Amino acid sequence: MRTTKIKSDFRGLYVQAGGHIFRPVKSTSSYPVRGLIDEDNTSFNVGDEVSALQISQTPFGRLKMDNIEELWSSHGTIYGLAGNKMPTMTVWSPVVLEEHGI
Repeated sequence: MRTTKIKSDFRGLYVQAGGHIFRPVKSTSSYPVRGLIDEDNTSFNVGDEVSALQISQTPFGRLKMDNIEELWSSHGTIYGLAGNKMPTMTVWSPVVLEEHGI
């Protein structure tokens, strides 16, 4: 399976997979699901090579590396309406804005 690197911007960790930005921060499209990780409990770090994919028809991505597997929330797609790639920091929809200084 193809791998991608965990990256970071000023909003925190993220990974791009299947046209989505996944972050370890619950998003407005998330719902309660077993195994969903938040930013304080992730085992991944910037630069880690993970396999990542969107779980079919859900707002979640499954990230795997060695024996570690986590579910992260989709914060949206990286492509705008015109098909232009958007900056990762604009793909952001946390559930509680106040917790993230917004």
